[in-house]
Amino acid sequence: MTLSATELEMRSVDDRYRMLVDAITDYAIYMLDASGHVTSWNAGARRFKGYSESEILGEHPQKGAEHSRNRGTVRSRGMEGA
Repeated sequence: MTLSATELEMRSVDDRYRMLVDAITDYAIYMLDASGHVTSWNAGARRFKGYSESEILGEHPQKGAEHSRNRGTVRSRGMEGA
C-alpha cells in the first residue's frame, strides 16, 4: 500500500502534534472516546494523576481522580457524567 502525499502530510502533522502534547508536563492532557474511556494520556497527566499511559488507556478517568484524591493532590473537577 502506497500513501499519497496528502496522507503522508497528515501523518506528519499527527506525529508533530503528538510530540507537542507529549512534551507538555505542566498540564494533564488526555482524550476520551465516546463512552468516556481514556484513549491518550500525556506526561503531564502522568505527573498529576500518577498513572502511566499503559495503566490508564481504556479506563475511565475517574480511576485517575480516585488515585489523586487518595494522595491528596489534584482533584477531579467536572468529570461527573463524562
